Amino acid sequence: MSKLVEAVRGGRTDDVVTIVNGMTAAERRGELPALKALRKEFRDAWVTPQLQAASPALLVAGLACQSGAAAVASWLTASGWERMWVAEKRFLPMLEERPAEWLTELAHRIAERLRQSPYLRPMVAGLFTAGGLARR
Repeated sequence: MSKLVEAVRGGRTDDVVTIVNGMTAAERRGELPALKALRKEFRDAWVTPQLQAASPALLVAGLACQSGAAAVASWLTASGWERMWVAEKRFLPMLEERPAEWLTELAHRIAERLRQSPYLRPMVAGLFTAGGLARR
């Protein structure tokens, strides 16, 4: 089990951020199969307190390991995340290193899904701001 997966399973979101910040893009992408398997496991067993506590760490890890705006939007709006509080203050710093055009594309992709995922409104507003656009 990788250090990233261990940190996710332990619900250590701050450690997840530290670990992914030290990884290359290829290393991050290499973690995606394990993170997707964890997401399925967590979704199937949501009621356990350990998995509930670890879900924010998984959400952050998956966000950091995806590369394209479409993949990030799909990860963030996937079924199951709506049951937890989304702390956009953890996500935006991880995304702000991306180009403004990428952030704007992500904001538009997520905004298209707000009816299904209204909990993401604060993140969309933050992405538009980070991308240099005022929300329309």
